[in-house]
Amino acid sequence: MTEPILEHKLIVTTNQKGMTTQETLQDSKDKYNAAIANPTIVPNLDPTPTEVNVEILKLVTFINEQDALRTALKGKTSEVNSQVKLIKNIFVSRWANEIQNADEITVAKVKKMKFGVKGVDDGHSEPEWTVENSLPSIIKVINTSSLHYELEIINDGTKGVGLPKGADGLYILLFIGDTEPTDISQMQNLGMAGRGKFPFTFPAAKKGLNAFFSAAYLNKKNKRYMGMCACKSIKIA
Repeated sequence: MTEPILEHKLIVTTNQKGMTTQETLQDSKDKYNAAIANPTIVPNLDPTPTEVNVEILKLVTFINEQDALRTALKGKTSEVNSQVKLIKNIFVSRWANEIQNADEITVAKVKKMKFGVKGVDDGHSEPEWTVENSLPSIIKVINTSSLHYELEIINDGTKGVGLPKGADGLYILLFIGDTEPTDISQMQNLGMAGRGKFPFTFPAAKKGLNAFFSAAYLNKKNKRYMGMCACKSIKIA
């Protein structure tokens, strides 16, 4: 029996909303493998599966580098997030549209390509953000006046300022020196940020020196710092 053609009013989905980096990586590999295994469903995907695999391999490299260097504050968080965004954009903005408009496309064929159909399945729900899987991100260090600065910090997963589940506060850390610190034990705890904001004034004697800000969540259970983010460096002015 001939398979019914997918009605074009149904929207092809990628099912990657709310995925962690590792889940995105695995799902991207599945979509690549599905494209290789089913070359006739959409024969002219752009970018090609081979080109997408290059981006996926880059993501694997960035993830491996991030894991290896995390303890030395040399994580590849920005590259990973950028690469995840790039890959998701390919599937959301390009592949999904091309699959939806492919000749004789069906729901079954969409699923073979590891995509979804809106109204048939709606993808993954948002994950629960906890102190164990969250990472703070200092997005701005603003010099409001001489020696006075204000930091803006968000949760890198939620892009909001609320604390993740299990966190007893978001603390700001500081190191003053010529090179970025390699361990949290080298940094001074300046105190707890409130709703993603933290003002701080340096002593006049520190003017002209290099300063490195970082942030970390305090685990409510064991009182240990979790999710310490990469440093933001400034020259104290």
